Amino acid sequence: MRQVNFTIGIITFLACLQGSLSAQAITFNWRGDDGYSAMVDFTFNDVNNDGFARTGEFITFNITLENPSKATLASYDLNYLQTTTPAFNFNYNIASNLVLQSRDSNASDGFSIGDNTTGYYFSSSPSGITFSNSDNSITDFGGTVTAVPFESSPFTLAFLVVPFAIRKILNWRQVKAKTISQAEPEVS
Repeated sequence: MRQVNFTIGIITFLACLQGSLSAQAITFNWRGDDGYSAMVDFTFNDVNNDGFARTGEFITFNITLENPSKATLASYDLNYLQTTTPAFNFNYNIASNLVLQSRDSNASDGFSIGDNTTGYYFSSSPSGITFSNSDNSITDFGGTVTAVPFESSPFTLAFLVVPFAIRKILNWRQVKAKTISQAEPEVS
């Protein structure tokens, strides 16, 4: 029984450890004053353990930009964004669940996403958030980028529940076996 308890403890510990070491997934949305919008999802590992997801720590990063009629204007992924001008910059505070957006687009508390030479560009500045295309014939301002962490998957939850369920079943069987053995009359 001691071996079973030890095994259940190890499984539970590893399940918790797995959750803390795995990439975290986040999504965020933005809507400007004129109705343009951005939907972003990204995964990251906080490699520096500084409590922030920063450029260089993203595993995936996908953005879709839409016009007010909900038609897709552009979709970019991390591979493309790493080649754009200006340089891709994005900073996310893990503890407070905030996309840093109060400073210039190239600062550690700002962001720069997209391609302002041939496509669409989404960035922060001290005066607010700006969305535009490369020739500035489309612009939208305002709004706030709001991040929403993805919920844990049922699979992750199973890692935590299953060991406890196994322990309950084993305890129930042990109690049942003792009850049956006590109820059987001795044959002489």
